[in-house]
Amino acid sequence: MKNRTNLVAKLASGGIFTAMRLLAVIGILVVSPTRVLAAGVVFSDGFEDGTISRWSPSTDRIPCPVVRTAVDGATPHSGSYMAECNWNGTLPSGDPAAFSELALSSWSYKSEFLIRLWVRIASDVDHLTGAKILRLFPNGGKHDQLYMQAYMNETPQYLFHDWLLNDVWQKSFWGDHTSIGDGSWHKIEIYIKQNDPGLSNGIVRTWKDSKLEQEILNVVSISPGMQWGMLHLMSNWSNPHDANNHCEWDDVEIYSDLGSGATGSMSDASITTGLVPQPKVTAGPKSPNSVSVK
Repeated sequence: MKNRTNLVAKLASGGIFTAMRLLAVIGILVVSPTRVLAAGVVFSDGFEDGTISRWSPSTDRIPCPVVRTAVDGATPHSGSYMAECNWNGTLPSGDPAAFSELALSSWSYKSEFLIRLWVRIASDVDHLTGAKILRLFPNGGKHDQLYMQAYMNETPQYLFHDWLLNDVWQKSFWGDHTSIGDGSWHKIEIYIKQNDPGLSNGIVRTWKDSKLEQEILNVVSISPGMQWGMLHLMSNWSNPHDANNHCEWDDVEIYSDLGSGATGSMSDASITTGLVPQPKVTAGPKSPNSVSVK
């Protein structure tokens, strides 16, 4: 405190420019070390209202129900409710009940966002390859996508990532030697910074359980004129499987540069704030038929 008082006295003896420096110094002295950014939550759902009303009605799949207890007795990641989806391999792939899903058609962002969610694979899931748990598309859906697949036939049952960016398939990520299919809750985070028009300065990153798994830098991270904005929790299972293969979801958050009030950074997934209520979404997304689906 004595050093601070002496510094203020010295600066106060100067003119207007010194006074301006004084204000800057005072700002440095009193600002909290916690970063408060022009970013915040633009969508969140912990399913605590017992519904999926914040999600978009799917036009071609049945919706995932909200439950208190998973099929194998597990409890939500937090609170009293979670969503539970299912792959039913006894039905044709085009049947609406071949897999249930949660779909979100859009969210607000300018050029940067982070998706954070918790997922759990139940004990009834077949130990076979092909179970795609998530897809992310832009609004046009022809040239870009991310999909994540649980390799349930492997030991450990790792999480695979594959990015299509501006019509170019990126280097695939083949897991981190930890399991996604062990019955525990796992945190998944996806960060995208769109490239400036005409430049290859975009960034995509993914994390599992707070560990950075994949980073693609200096890339065209979205096709020209497109905007990311179709999130599908659950997708097709490309190999034979039985009727009961459940997957639970909880505490879904999307942060963006059009939100506010958060602390930390989206780019390193340190951003955090409480869940906030969101309005119902009415548009119904559908997976683009023209996309190369693996």
